[in-house]
Amino acid sequence: MLLHKDRSKLAACEQPVRLKEDNIMPEEVTFDSEKHLMRVRSWGECSIQDWESSKAQVLQLNSEHDCNILLVDVREQEASPKTMEILQFGANWPRSIRVALLIGPATLKDQNFLETVAVNRGIPMKDFTEEDEAMEWLNS
Repeated sequence: MLLHKDRSKLAACEQPVRLKEDNIMPEEVTFDSEKHLMRVRSWGECSIQDWESSKAQVLQLNSEHDCNILLVDVREQEASPKTMEILQFGANWPRSIRVALLIGPATLKDQNFLETVAVNRGIPMKDFTEEDEAMEWLNS
């Protein structure tokens, strides 16, 4: 997920959901009301627990805002969950939520694998390197 560079716009259009117990998660889940879009921004080393927590928050936003498009920005992610965890995560993603992944070099293979697992199960998920292309696909 990409945040507005102008932080004053953030409060106006997104509702952050950030805390995991007393620590800040390496992921941030928000709803962009201007674009009617859910966003996840991920950085650092992410565990399957982080991914599952973000998924739960996405499902909550999906229900609250009747929104079924999600932009996930993992370009700053340095490590992903284990391969078998990615397999289970991708296989269990809801088919009703269309996902564009903005991928970076550090976790490229993991994100490509996640996309393959999801697509093979009929889940609308696609990797991108450019946000404009991702947004065009999400809105198509």
